[in-house]
Amino acid sequence: MDLDRSVPVWPRVAEELKRRIATGTYAPGTRMPGVAVLAAELDVAPATVQKAYAGLRTEGLLRTVLRQGSFVADESAPAKE
Repeated sequence: MDLDRSVPVWPRVAEELKRRIATGTYAPGTRMPGVAVLAAELDVAPATVQKAYAGLRTEGLLRTVLRQGSFVADESAPAKE
């Protein structure tokens, strides 16, 4: 992902993830990539991905299950567990 480093990076990462969710790359119920894996793919710090994931959880697009990971939310699941 080509990023303009003069603006905060995490919102751009969150927008990229929203695009992937909207296009079906990450379908409802799909387990999201681990933070370290996605950070390496996007060439950003793991903390940046964590912040993007937190923003998507707040918006109800992701849900996180303790010791299992983050998943794309679907209509039948609560936004947070």
